[in-house]
Amino acid sequence: MMRSHENLIEHNKEILSIFDKFPALCSYVDKDGYYRFVNRQYEKWFGKPPEEVIGKHYSEILGKEAYEMIRNHIEDALKGQRVAYEMSVPYANGGPRWVSAEYVPDTDEEGNIKGFFALVVDITQRKTMEDTLRENEKNCRTLIENAVDGMLVAAMDGRFLTANPTMCRMLGYDLEELKGMSVPDIHPAEDVPYIIEQFEELARGDATENHNIPVKRKDGSVFYADISASHVTLSGEKCLLGIFRDVTERKQIEEALRESEFRFREVYENMADGVAIYEAVDDGADFVFKDMNRSGERIGEVRKRDIIGRRVTDVFPGVGAAEFGLLEVFRRVWRTGKSEHHREAIYKDDRHTLWVRNYVFKLPSGEIIAIYSDITERKKTEEELRQGSRRLRAMSLRMSELEEEERKKLARELHDKVGPNLSVLGINLSIIESQLSQECKEKVMSRLADSQELVKSIAAGIRDVMTDLRSELLDEYGLSSALRWYADIFAGRTTINTLVKGDDIMPRLPLNTETVLFRIIQEALTNIAKHAGASEAIIAIEDAAENVTITVSDNGKGLDIAAARQRSEKQGLGLASMEERLAAIGGSLKIESSPGRWTRVIIDVKRS
Repeated sequence: MMRSHENLIEHNKEILSIFDKFPALCSYVDKDGYYRFVNRQYEKWFGKPPEEVIGKHYSEILGKEAYEMIRNHIEDALKGQRVAYEMSVPYANGGPRWVSAEYVPDTDEEGNIKGFFALVVDITQRKTMEDTLRENEKNCRTLIENAVDGMLVAAMDGRFLTANPTMCRMLGYDLEELKGMSVPDIHPAEDVPYIIEQFEELARGDATENHNIPVKRKDGSVFYADISASHVTLSGEKCLLGIFRDVTERKQIEEALRESEFRFREVYENMADGVAIYEAVDDGADFVFKDMNRSGERIGEVRKRDIIGRRVTDVFPGVGAAEFGLLEVFRRVWRTGKSEHHREAIYKDDRHTLWVRNYVFKLPSGEIIAIYSDITERKKTEEELRQGSRRLRAMSLRMSELEEEERKKLARELHDKVGPNLSVLGINLSIIESQLSQECKEKVMSRLADSQELVKSIAAGIRDVMTDLRSELLDEYGLSSALRWYADIFAGRTTINTLVKGDDIMPRLPLNTETVLFRIIQEALTNIAKHAGASEAIIAIEDAAENVTITVSDNGKGLDIAAARQRSEKQGLGLASMEERLAAIGGSLKIESSPGRWTRVIIDVKRS
C-alpha cells in the first residue's frame, strides 16, 4: 500500500513537471474564480510563483482591465460552455499580449460546474508576423497597383493571367480583356516570331531582360518597352512575371541624339575651320590629340590616324614657343574652365609658317577643344592693302606737294607780273586824267573813273586769289599765325565772327603737314560759310607732346553727318577728300553735330 502511494506521488510530480515545462499558461479555476492550480509559466508571465497565485482571484492576477475584457468568456465557461478565443489582453503585470485561450468546463457526476481548465498560449509573435505580412501584402499591392512600370503575369504557354492597372493603361485593355489574350496579341505581327523566341528564352531562364521591344496597344499604335522577367508561382502554377518599362520617349531621344550626332559630325567634318580635341596629360602640362576634323588635317598637313594619342608638342612643336603662346592658353583654359580667344599669331616650325586664329574652350568631360582658322591669305591680303594704302598716301601727299608748288608758282606769277602791270595801268590812268583838258574831262571822266575803279577791283581780286593760293605767313611763321591771319580775312569776307584760340604750335610741324592742315581748315571754314548759317566760328588749337588737335566749330544749324558722307562718297569730294589728305600725313578726322545747334570738325595729327 505504501509503495502504491509513493508511486502515485511520483506520477503526480511527473505530471506537474510536464505542465511546468509546457510553453503556455495552464491552470484550473474554481466556480468562484479562484485559482486552484497554475503551472510555472505564470511566474514568467506575471512575475509570481505558483504558490502566490494559487488561491488568488482571477481578476487579482490578470488585472482589472484584462479581467473585464475576458469576463464574458469566463462566465460562459462557468455556464458549462467550451470557450476558445484570440485577442490582445492588457495584462496588469505582463503587459498586453495576443493570446489564444481555451476554457474547458469541469463538472461533477451530477453535471454541476465545479470550475474550468484554462490553456492560454502567447501568440503575440505570430500576430505580429501576420500583421507584418498583411502590411507587406498591402504595401506590395499598393506598389503594384501604383507602379510606374507595367506588370504582366503570363503562364508558360504565353497566356496572360493577371496584370496591374499600369499595364492595362499602357495597352488600353481592361484586366478581363487581357486575361483572354496571349503574348502574340500585344506585339506587331511582323515582330511576333522574334517576340516568341525571346519569350521562350525568358521562360527557360536563358535571359532575364530584353530591350526596345515593340508593343502594340489596343488602338494599334506601338510603343517600345524594356522588359525584365522573373519566375513566380501563382495559385500553385509556375508563371513568368514581366515588368514593362515604356522607353518610347527614351528611344525617340536616342534617335534624335543619333541624328543630332550625325548632323554635328557632318558639320564638324565639313566646316572650313580646323577643330582639334585634346586630353590633358602630365597634370595639364601637355595635351594629346583625341580627334581632328578634315579641315584640321588640311591646315596642319597631317593625317588624323597618325596623330591620335600623340602629344601636341610633338606634332606641332611651335605651339610651346613663347612668341606664339597657344600652349599657355591650353593650360589656362584646362585649369580655369574659362574659354579664351587666342590672338592672331604666326605659327612656325620646320614644316609650317602660317598665321592662325584660335578659340579654345573646355568640355564638361575635361577635354580641350581648339577651333582655329588659317588666316595666312587674309594676312597677305591685308599686308598688300597696307602697302597699297601707304603708296596711295604717299601719292596723295606728293600730289598735295605738287598742288602747293603750283599754287605757289601761280601766286608768284600773279605777284610778279600781273600785280606790277596793274599798278602801271593805274598810274597811267592817273596821268591821263591829269593831262586832259577840262572839256575832255567832262566828256570822258565817268568812263575814266570807272576804269580806275575796275583796276582797283581787279588788284583786290588778285590779292584775294593770291591769299587763297598761298600764305606767305605759313612759310615764314607757321600754322598758328597763318590761321589767325586767314581768320581775319575770312571774317571780313563773310561777316562770320571767326576766332583762333590756343598758343602757337611749338616746335613747328613739318611744312607739308602744316600745309595740309591749313588747306583742310580752309575747306572747313568754306563749308561753314556755304551751309551752316552760322554767326560765329572758332578754331581751337591744342598742342600736346605727341599730337596736335585742331577743332573747327560753329554755332550754325548742324549737319546730317550720314547724308554728308553719302554725298561725299558719290561726288568723291568734301569729307572723303579731307580724310584722305589727313591720312596721308598720319592724321584723322572726326565730325560731331547737334542738329539746329552746332557742328565740330576735329582734326588730329601725330607729331611723329
